Amino acid sequence: MIRKLPTAQDTAAPRPHAQQDNSPPVLRPQLDPRWALGRQGFLAVALLCSLFVLASHVPLRSTDLWSHVAYGQWILQHGRLPTEDPFLPQYAGMPVVDTAWGSQVLLAGAYRLAGEEGLSLLYATVLLLAFAFFLRAVHLLTGHLGAALTGLVLAIGVGWSRLLTIRPENFGLLAFAVLLWLLARNERNWGGEADELVPEYPEAAGWMFPAVAALMVAWANLHGSFVCGLVLLGAYVLGAAIAAVREHGLAAWWKDRRMHRWLLLAEVALAATVVNPYGIGLLVHTVQFSANPNLKQIIEWYPLVLASSPGPEFACSLVVLLLWWRWSRKAVHPGHMAAWAVFAVATVLALRMIIWYALVFAYASAPHLLWLYRRWFPATEPAEATTETKDTAEEQPVSPWRWGWTLAAGAFVWSAFVLSPASSPLLGARKRTPYQIYHRMTTPYRLTRFLHRQKIRGLVYAPQHWGDWLLVHGPRGLRPWITSNIHLIPPRLWQDYLTVWQAYSGWERTLQRHRIETAIVDKNMQYRLYQAMRRSRNWQLVYDGPDGAVFRWVDANRRQSTSAARNQAASNPRGNKPATGPERSAEEPAR
Repeated sequence: MIRKLPTAQDTAAPRPHAQQDNSPPVLRPQLDPRWALGRQGFLAVALLCSLFVLASHVPLRSTDLWSHVAYGQWILQHGRLPTEDPFLPQYAGMPVVDTAWGSQVLLAGAYRLAGEEGLSLLYATVLLLAFAFFLRAVHLLTGHLGAALTGLVLAIGVGWSRLLTIRPENFGLLAFAVLLWLLARNERNWGGEADELVPEYPEAAGWMFPAVAALMVAWANLHGSFVCGLVLLGAYVLGAAIAAVREHGLAAWWKDRRMHRWLLLAEVALAATVVNPYGIGLLVHTVQFSANPNLKQIIEWYPLVLASSPGPEFACSLVVLLLWWRWSRKAVHPGHMAAWAVFAVATVLALRMIIWYALVFAYASAPHLLWLYRRWFPATEPAEATTETKDTAEEQPVSPWRWGWTLAAGAFVWSAFVLSPASSPLLGARKRTPYQIYHRMTTPYRLTRFLHRQKIRGLVYAPQHWGDWLLVHGPRGLRPWITSNIHLIPPRLWQDYLTVWQAYSGWERTLQRHRIETAIVDKNMQYRLYQAMRRSRNWQLVYDGPDGAVFRWVDANRRQSTSAARNQAASNPRGNKPATGPERSAEEPAR
């Protein structure tokens, strides 16, 4: 074998740069600069997390929430939608169009998995997603995070009165925020320009058609508020028509392509709402629902009064609107103004529309508030970025202070999770008591425990706002006379209910005619009926607590006493006396 002799080059000492080349590479972490939050980014995270914590601690009220939970449980059990009220035979023959069946299934599923805490967590999550989408929508519209935060605060401040109750409407609020987000993506940076020129009215992009159609299909099966989405799209059609008249005149406005695109989008959205178990009948029923005469007695369907909430919030929004209308030189978006006008009129007619108005008002106001801010505080705004400055900014490292805001935001997210009841199973924290979960002023929790001990059965009179609660938490076999489904109540039955509520002349005969032997009274809202029953010789007070009172028909008490005596005689034929006296609860007064 011939071996190759080493040369001088091979035996020479390695050069210094060769040693550096053979050294292992140093791994340096590279973080995406998009995760580096600034002060405004931290404020956005903090505001949304605070909203989640507050929403997770909102007490459950004895409202229509429990009727929707009961309906959802029935749907899950039977695998179909009810055609009549499955819990109240006195409503027999009244057809049911369940406009919120999707939300009811979600609520019932959360209640089955985690009880009351599951309902609170679902409510807080839906509310968080709704305002996160709304914040992003205003950010896309204005291109300014500070303006988006201001819009979020305005929306919460104006519509807070409709945010304190857990109901299927919360899912409609989320869908409305998603629709605003889609519209904002289509009209990105409408408020970004600081000049006085009128921007061109945006055209409905092609990607919006499938996105809006999918959203409207889901919305129509979640809650009847999908009509608000159709109204918002109709306002954009009207805005496109106004822009076409302004540019082409009355003679040629119909030929404008942008108006045709928005009209076609509205038609697609309308067709998508037909994809539901009731077809076109769902839209007809939802439109006609507000005309039900029984709704005139419900507070949330009252016309707006400026002296009580949400009247002051609505008035303040008008003041803000007049301010930017007076001083802002920013072009007014015709679609925004049309939507604001429609929802403002709807809120004046029925105060329950305040939450939809709040979102539209804040969304339409944000570009003008941003213009005023830039006009009054020009020194705080950064200089306009050019191509060279953008390239230089990309080459420079991110400031450590921005990563500090990111760490602070992460700590805020973890703190929000720890402070919410959702962390109890993971961290082993103490669970909330029923008196912390339920709203004390509106939930008859102690009264319901008394009903269970007394084993009250059959048809009972109870105020409408407690009917749903008793339907789910009352004793098995108890049937409230009236629930929140007042649109299913025949007019004669509803008038009888109001006669008893106000203790009008003939209220006792009304209860006798319906064979009601147990009456549950809310002493705060039905004080007149409470006093009338206490004065009556035909009704006996069997429970008088801080949350309400229970009365029994005297003949019914006698029959119950006679039946109890017969049972005692049958079990004790020798007539021996019991060792102790009858046990009476501390909450049950002596008869």
